[in-house]
This record gives sequence, structure tokens and C-alpha cells, in this order.
Amino acid sequence: MTKDELIARLQELGEQLNRDVSLTGTKEELALRVAELEEELDDTGDTAGQDTPLSPENAADRT
Repeated sequence: MTKDELIARLQELGEQLNRDVSLTGTKEELALRVAELEEELDDTGDTAGQDTPLSPENAADRT
């Protein structure tokens, strides 16, 4: 990715994560920041909407 593409991706990720993201730095720093934010977005997406497993105590209450 070019530096401009990395900056555009950072802006997109910042909007998705609802936060301000620094758009300054070297191309390598921007690429690292993109990777970190994409991983964070994946982490939040994996748990969104999943049911919490029932503990044995709670499962007994449901029977």
C-alpha cells in the first residue's frame, strides 16, 4: 500500500472503531498501526452478538 492508501485505511478504521487515529508517521509506522487496528476490529467483531455460555449454576435454573 502507498502511504496515501494507508492513511485512507486508518481513517476508515478510526470511523469503524469510533476513535481518533493518528495519521502521521513513516509508511512502516502507518502499516503497523493499520495492522493493529484491523486486529482490534477483528477481536471486537468476534465477540459481538455471541451468547455468553451458561455456567452450571445458571443452567440449573433454566430447567
